[in-house]
Amino acid sequence: MLTFVKVQQAILWLKPRAGAACLLPGASRPWQEVLERTTGRALDAQAMVDYFQPLCEWLVEQNQGRTHTLPDL
Repeated sequence: MLTFVKVQQAILWLKPRAGAACLLPGASRPWQEVLERTTGRALDAQAMVDYFQPLCEWLVEQNQGRTHTLPDL
């Protein structure tokens, strides 16, 4: 079974310089900065927001009229 860890290991094995660029700074720099410098783009969660949007809409619809729910964000 293919897992995220196996994919990561394969990427590091196939492109050792890219893996080293991510791992060499260690704890000396924030991981977000290292990732952005290595990949050329900032970390963005928009894809996850888009993916879960239908679920969010459905949950809002299901919770209409309920009195025990979280307030709107």
